Amino acid sequence: MNIAFNDGSKNEDITKMMLFAAHNVLVDPPGVILLQRVRSFIELNMYVSLEVHTSEMLAAGKHELTIFDEHMKNFVGTCKGTEYEEKTWNFPKFHSHWHVFDDIKNKGATRNFGNKISESMHGPIWQIYHRLTNFKNVTAQLIKHDHRHAVGLYICERLDLLDASDDLDL
Repeated sequence: MNIAFNDGSKNEDITKMMLFAAHNVLVDPPGVILLQRVRSFIELNMYVSLEVHTSEMLAAGKHELTIFDEHMKNFVGTCKGTEYEEKTWNFPKFHSHWHVFDDIKNKGATRNFGNKISESMHGPIWQIYHRLTNFKNVTAQLIKHDHRHAVGLYICERLDLLDASDDLDL
């Protein structure tokens, strides 16, 4: 697995594999509850990631959200009296699940308002950074190479227009 550049899907893939890899290891009650929580999270993520949502799928996703919440409460309960008792699970990404199905209903599929689409747009900058800089004063180098790339594209477009106009004259 190439982990030099992370577009976010790597962590999702690892989470899916972890469930199968850990089911024979986490056999004590907290481990089982953790695995149930991870499985519920994966299913919840599946409902959120759909590109086409029906009212039945939204209802199933909301139902899975309640199951996930129950697993979360069970997990927090099993952490009492351990070093993890003071851990808070109230953070934005965790809380955003409570609103996601309403957002999907109002705005459409999450691909319309997520950030995964634009991750591929960083590819050229990443390539410039790794291939054409000396890793010092990077911003100036990135701007210079990005400008050169834009100028090259502009020149190519102008030449294509010139070629097209020559073809029309014949």
